[in-house]
Amino acid sequence: MSDIITRLSAKPFVHIIAQARSGSTALYDSLQWPHGFVEPKITKQRINLSEKLKGPVSKEHLNKICAMVKDYEKNGLRTMKNLLQDILRYDKRSQNKLFKLPVYNVGLTRRNTFEQTCSEMLHDMDKAPVGTLDQKYVIDHESFMRNLLAILREKKAMFNYKEHYDELINYEDIVFPPHIVSSWSPPKQLRIINYQEVKEWYREYMQKSKHVEIVQSAGVNWSIDKTNK
Repeated sequence: MSDIITRLSAKPFVHIIAQARSGSTALYDSLQWPHGFVEPKITKQRINLSEKLKGPVSKEHLNKICAMVKDYEKNGLRTMKNLLQDILRYDKRSQNKLFKLPVYNVGLTRRNTFEQTCSEMLHDMDKAPVGTLDQKYVIDHESFMRNLLAILREKKAMFNYKEHYDELINYEDIVFPPHIVSSWSPPKQLRIINYQEVKEWYREYMQKSKHVEIVQSAGVNWSIDKTNK
């Protein structure tokens, strides 16, 4: 188990504030169920607090969640996750109620914007939490660009709100427990029929928009994604 998960598991309560398709479900499950040899029904908290702000905006609903989390010890709760985009649908006062809960706030982003965009598109097309190798798709340019631009906007928002996190971590820095990894979808290059073409669209846009910087080291060119800050 990684240092990040071990360290976060030692916190009384962790609120994961994430961007979509950044691995927040994997982190949420890891904090509830860190060891695969223990039955999940034994270790997982009895109340599901995963993205409970989806759906119609309701201050009453938000206030109930905040009250429940404030009394997390009595309620046997250890973690909650929300997408930042769902929090930002509420007014500033309601947002601050969430940001200022007496818990440890973790912002979660993903460095690999291309993989994140592909993940978002596959998730929408699968219409299920986990896809299979039988589900293969051709992605069109217009849909890819629409999703990429949305991911970039959301990533920028994640960094704009970093003052509200006690810690900002990247998906790529987490080593998830094997029993969590085994439940993931197959690699995207095996499910996107025109994967290389889509990757070229991404590369062209990121260079054209100056979101990446090409640097050379030891005769090798490296692309640095400037959106990761």
